[in-house]
Amino acid sequence: MSRSRSTLVRPTADAALPSTSELLCAMSGQQVRGHVCRWSHDLVRLHRTRRERPQSTAVIDCLRTELVANINGWATEHLPRRSADLLDAQLGDTIDRIAASADRAFHLMMTEDLSGEHMHVAWTRLAELAIAYGDLVRQAEDGRWCLSPHSRRR
Repeated sequence: MSRSRSTLVRPTADAALPSTSELLCAMSGQQVRGHVCRWSHDLVRLHRTRRERPQSTAVIDCLRTELVANINGWATEHLPRRSADLLDAQLGDTIDRIAASADRAFHLMMTEDLSGEHMHVAWTRLAELAIAYGDLVRQAEDGRWCLSPHSRRR
């Protein structure tokens, strides 16, 4: 007898925001449980495809929009009401920015001089976004999620 997805018991990882480490591990391709981690990994793959095939930008951006909406929907369903209200459409966009930065850093790591300036800038940006995400996770857990105007940059 098959069960629909809605009747399955969700693992604990699906009921909480992933930690910064879990998010970055998922983005690098490691198996990490939870929908947000899977969608985050998919976002990195889409950013890579967008970089490698710029002629497919429109289609890829539509797919990214769907994943961002999935993340935002997950937040509304799983986070405490106050955090979800404050988050609204911001969590997916934040994770998409981290995914774009991760793709750039991972790509440079494989193709550039590891001591080069581009490498330093890319990994510094990823670290800044990762730290900001960790702060946002703590704020969401405390029910006081708030994105600063600086973190909304793309």
